[in-house]
Amino acid sequence: MSETAADTTHGLFFEVEMKPGHMDHYFAHVDMLRPVLAQHTGMRWIERFRPDGREDALLSHQLWESEAALAGWRRDALHRRSQAAGRKVHFADYRIRVAPRILHLEGGAVAEMPVAADARLLLAVYAAAPFALPGAAWFASVVREGSCLALAEMADDGAARATARDAAAQAGVRAASVFAVTRDYGMFRRTEAPEP
Repeated sequence: MSETAADTTHGLFFEVEMKPGHMDHYFAHVDMLRPVLAQHTGMRWIERFRPDGREDALLSHQLWESEAALAGWRRDALHRRSQAAGRKVHFADYRIRVAPRILHLEGGAVAEMPVAADARLLLAVYAAAPFALPGAAWFASVVREGSCLALAEMADDGAARATARDAAAQAGVRAASVFAVTRDYGMFRRTEAPEP
C-alpha cells in the first residue's frame, strides 16, 4: 500500500462471519476467483484479516482505483456466483462498507480531500502490531505476519483526521487513512445494497 492518491481510491471492507466449518469453502472460492480478479482492472490492493480471537470471522479489505472499477468486479458473473453461494450456504452474516478515501498518511506523504459535514467516517490504521486506539477493533493479517489493521467508526471529521495523524506518528504504523462511507449494508440489512 504505497500509493497516496486520496481523490479516487475507494475502500471496500467486507466483514464476514462463517457458518461453523465453512471457512475452507470461503478460501476455495478465493482461490477460484484469484485469476478472474487478476483480469479486472482497478484493484490496487487486497489483504484478508481475522479479528482477534474469532476463527469463524474474516475481513477482506480492498482498495480500488474508482467506484466504477469496484462495480465492474461486483458484476463479474463468476464473482456473483460465489457471492450467491456465500449468502445461501456459507455465511452466517456479513457487512460491507464501501467508502472513498478522504485522507491518507503514509511515509510522510499526505493526500486529503474535503468531505460533507454529515459523512459517516471510518478510520483505518495499518500497523505492525496493535496499540491503544480508543474505539478501534483490531484485525491480524491471515497472510502476512506483523501486519494488523484497526478500524474505528468516527462521528466527526476533525476528530477523525486528528486521530489518523496521531496514529500515523506511532511507532510501527505504516499508514493511516480516513474513509467516508457511502454504502453500509449486510446480509439482512439491504437498504444501501447496490442494484445487481
